[in-house]
Amino acid sequence: MYTMLARECAEATRGHSNASLAVSQVFKDKFIASPFLENETEVFGGVLALVYGHSEHEVELVWAHTSASMCVGCMKATDSKPQIHMSRLPQHSVPGKSFAMEGKHFDLG
Repeated sequence: MYTMLARECAEATRGHSNASLAVSQVFKDKFIASPFLENETEVFGGVLALVYGHSEHEVELVWAHTSASMCVGCMKATDSKPQIHMSRLPQHSVPGKSFAMEGKHFDLG
């Protein structure tokens, strides 16, 4: 099932001009609400997507997860240290039943 989540996110971001919205729709409609997982009490998964190609000098890094937290780190070759971010589910959200989704835009020009 998790490989299908990766495939669905890849296909959705490839055919969509807004990677964040595409990943959000996949998590909501095709993962958490999947009929294949309806008997599961908690559905845990995460994705990290790097989307390049909306323009020549832009990259969008998008991540989503159903776990309580997910640590993301990234760095450009010209940076002296990585940027680290701890993504957490919103307050009062239930791990395995809801998701957090965030992203960062990079201009490579």
